[in-house]
Amino acid sequence: MHTIFNYRCPASPELGLVVELQTSDSSPEQLRTRAWLKLDLFDNNRNLRSGAWKVPFYFPPIIPEMSTSELLSRPRYETAELYLRVVNNRDTGSQSAASISPANHIDYQLAALNYPDANGSYAVY
Repeated sequence: MHTIFNYRCPASPELGLVVELQTSDSSPEQLRTRAWLKLDLFDNNRNLRSGAWKVPFYFPPIIPEMSTSELLSRPRYETAELYLRVVNNRDTGSQSAASISPANHIDYQLAALNYPDANGSYAVY
């Protein structure tokens, strides 16, 4: 049985998603952390960063409080990337109709940082 949590948290550029990639050579009791990633969920204007994103994995250690710009200077975990969709609740109808297929990989974009550079552009992972 799965428990569904429905929490409401205020929109904040400091709220992010951290994903840990673990593997096991033989049994679930011997999991090893191989890589991790962090995705900012809101931009600096407190808007949900909805969309189809691909985010690269990085080597441990996991440091959730690390800023995304600091994360960019860390070594990437080979070519591993997580493809995910972040959906605003008001768009669930149209998003539910989207097909799930490996052919849709071209629809996913590298996630941009929340922090614009001196030219007002946003860096990409």
